[in-house]
Amino acid sequence: MARRPSRLHNVGSTMTPTTSTATDTRVYADGPAGMDLRGVLPDADQHLLRAAYEESTSLMARELRESLALKKVFWINLWQRSSPEERIALQNIDAVDAFSRTLADQVYGAGEAEFDGYGWIINPTGSRMQDWHVDYTNDYSTIFIPLSPLTECNSLQYAVLPPDLPAELYARATADLDRVDLDLLYRESEWVSIRQLIARPFSVLKMDFGAIHRGIANTGSYDRVMFWISVKRGHDLLPPEPTLQRIVV
Repeated sequence: MARRPSRLHNVGSTMTPTTSTATDTRVYADGPAGMDLRGVLPDADQHLLRAAYEESTSLMARELRESLALKKVFWINLWQRSSPEERIALQNIDAVDAFSRTLADQVYGAGEAEFDGYGWIINPTGSRMQDWHVDYTNDYSTIFIPLSPLTECNSLQYAVLPPDLPAELYARATADLDRVDLDLLYRESEWVSIRQLIARPFSVLKMDFGAIHRGIANTGSYDRVMFWISVKRGHDLLPPEPTLQRIVV
């Protein structure tokens, strides 16, 4: 079978890259259950996402203004596997869909997980810190592509745990995936490392399955916008969400 052309440009790094293939180009790695930087999108794909975001904000201008005013992280579901017939009617939605599926195949490989959805996630200026959490389930992973710089003022944080962490301790700490008890992990494990990845626009960032993370308070001068692509292991579906999903608490 012919190899699908790579959508990624490698980013220069002072770190020694790990050995890579076309489906595993890792410039910076912080796993398991951390973050990988896979490269930067070429210009054509950057243009595709910019155009899609501009049209999305035009179609949902009122909802977007209302959500930004709440000063809480929110996301826009362009497509989700739990509602496969529903897509936002962007002019280039077919191209966005093909781009998302191709990139997910490249990053995760065939058969790793089910393609689950894609859309936008926004951290407004003036937001407050999120609780530590795991998205939906430990079988869920996300590719993030920032449209604006990820900086110390707006980028998400994530926790890297000891590889020999007892399963029983992890289970107690993550009994509520929406509010992970990181204090318990601090107290009863040998160490917990809190990381924050700073990245340029259109970097391709893979957040591993089950990563404990949180959006920080956005103290910068602009709303942090990222395109996301999600996958999920197993065939069971997540509950369907509205097109625009806000943090309730």
